[in-house]
Formats: sequence, C-alpha cells, structure tokens
Amino acid sequence: MRGQTFIPMDYEVFAGLDVDKRSISVTFTNHQGFLQSLRMPYRVEHLLNHVRKHFPEQKVAFAYEAGPTGYGLDDGLVAHE
Repeated sequence: MRGQTFIPMDYEVFAGLDVDKRSISVTFTNHQGFLQSLRMPYRVEHLLNHVRKHFPEQKVAFAYEAGPTGYGLDDGLVAHE
C-alpha cells in the first residue's frame, strides 16, 4: 500500500492498533461502526490469525501508532501482503 492513495470505501474492516513491546490492543470497525476490541500478545501471527478467523474474505485496513514498536508490526504486516 505504500505510495498508494488510501480509499476507505475499498475496505470492509478497519483495525486501529495500539502497540507496546508486549502486546497489541486492537479495535475493529466497519462502515457501520464498532465491531470488537481486544488485546493480544505482540506477534504479527496472532493478529493475522485473528483477522483471518473473524474477517475471512474481507479487505482489512490497519492503522497503527508511529513509534519503535509500531514500525516492527508494520514491517511484519507488509511482509504478509
């Protein structure tokens, strides 16, 4: 997605991420509103497994805080695109 224009209507689900060195807090929404919030261990695989299980076949946009722990998560997500 880097270098491309973000168009919200191209996505069905949005994931807002708050990241620290041990965990990820994530809130999922869609165009109608809130879906769920949860906290999980800081592992890209945990996040991706949750998304694949709960939002199969849906296009998900991730937004994270820019910082030392967020950059690592972004790198992991981009590697799985």
